[in-house]
Amino acid sequence: MSGVVCVVGSLNVDLVTRVRRHPRPGETVVGDRTRTFPGGKGANQALAAARAGARTRLVGRVGADSNGTAYLAGLGDRGVDCSAVLVTPGEATGSAIVVVDEPGENSIIVSPGANGFVRPADVDAAAVRSADVLLLQLELPPAVVRHAAELAAQAGIKVVLNASPWSAAAAELVDLADVVIVNEHEAAALGPVRGSVCETLGSRGARWLGAERPAPVIEAVDTTGAGDAFAGTFAAHLAMAASPDRALRSAIAAGAAACGHAGAQGWALTR
Repeated sequence: MSGVVCVVGSLNVDLVTRVRRHPRPGETVVGDRTRTFPGGKGANQALAAARAGARTRLVGRVGADSNGTAYLAGLGDRGVDCSAVLVTPGEATGSAIVVVDEPGENSIIVSPGANGFVRPADVDAAAVRSADVLLLQLELPPAVVRHAAELAAQAGIKVVLNASPWSAAAAELVDLADVVIVNEHEAAALGPVRGSVCETLGSRGARWLGAERPAPVIEAVDTTGAGDAFAGTFAAHLAMAASPDRALRSAIAAGAAACGHAGAQGWALTR
């Protein structure tokens, strides 16, 4: 059964380099060649939802640059409806600098670019109201996230919020969601919520609705995007009315698979 997921979120271009180990403060280390990958939590999760079988619509902004053009074309080729992604004249597409060490762990610096210009009025109300699940993260301005969640609530649409990256604003938004996805660190900062909490546990798997499921043992290449693959796949299975156990197991498997390739989405804008 096909469900519909609407993702309101960020699109970034990731500049990725690998190092033997992460530098300490004030230290310089030598990395290998830099590659350009598509990223941003919104787009990562939208592609994961599409790969999981849901019809997926993405709402956001890119810059009026070659990166934005190539990015939208690549997402469209991979099954994501980007008709509600706007182009921002005079701004660059959002970007991130990603450093990955030999064990596959990453550190990330994000520059919002066009993502910072998304406004509540940009949110395609029809895309939200025609979905089975609205999937949100916290890389857009909080007012945008709130507006999208309120549109979904008015239409009786299930709201899934990946409360990441965590900030003070996150605490004010979690009660808008039917399901809140957090990692262990974010869960520690999470107070009581209206909906249920799905907690990702890294290499140990995830837990939701009292059930905890393990992750497969893998050799990680790059953990960038693993949490987004989990969230997008989880939302897709909710939209397709899968059982809670299937949704959780499928999301864990997708998160593990994402660790097996370089970059968040498994394809590159440049090589």
